[in-house]
Amino acid sequence: MKNENDQPVPAVRIAQNIPLKEIRNELLDNALYWENLNNDRHLQYKVQREAKAILLRWAYSREGVREPDEHITIDMPAISDFPVLSNWLYQFADKMQGELSRVSIARLQPGKRVFRHWDKGDYYVHRDRYHLVVNSPHGSDMMCGDQVIRWFEGELWWFDNKLEHEAKNSFDVDRDHIIFDLLLNDERDSVSSLDSS
Repeated sequence: MKNENDQPVPAVRIAQNIPLKEIRNELLDNALYWENLNNDRHLQYKVQREAKAILLRWAYSREGVREPDEHITIDMPAISDFPVLSNWLYQFADKMQGELSRVSIARLQPGKRVFRHWDKGDYYVHRDRYHLVVNSPHGSDMMCGDQVIRWFEGELWWFDNKLEHEAKNSFDVDRDHIIFDLLLNDERDSVSSLDSS
């Protein structure tokens, strides 16, 4: 996405009817997930080594296909414990005329960060990234390119994860975001041909 000067726009806030209270309640009801995480992703993605993630939809694992290039996305067992969130995500995908792809609930504890990076791989080329800020009483600072944008609870943002970005929780409470990707209709044909090859 570009502005009137043809410069990349790192993020755009989207107005939505979000059942924030109900989504927060689901997170509280499922707090044991944070204690029982087996986050091998930290070994694979060192830039995210300080973050925690509950995976709700993720890449199907196929021999010979790297995760950043895998287009097939499947439900993970945890998704059944988040019916309000998953229903809202599918409704939003329909409204955007897209297909819901990967979804995670990402937590940054106080003082932790996601290190500067950009998301590389064929999967990311074809998808739009969104952040729903669920818990972040003081706001969430996102650095993208040369800009810092503060996102607040209840806000939904489209985010250009193909630009260099990083995040830090400078506050004394956990920061929880729902991070999800949509495959928009105009990209489906190109991805279908990739999956069938």
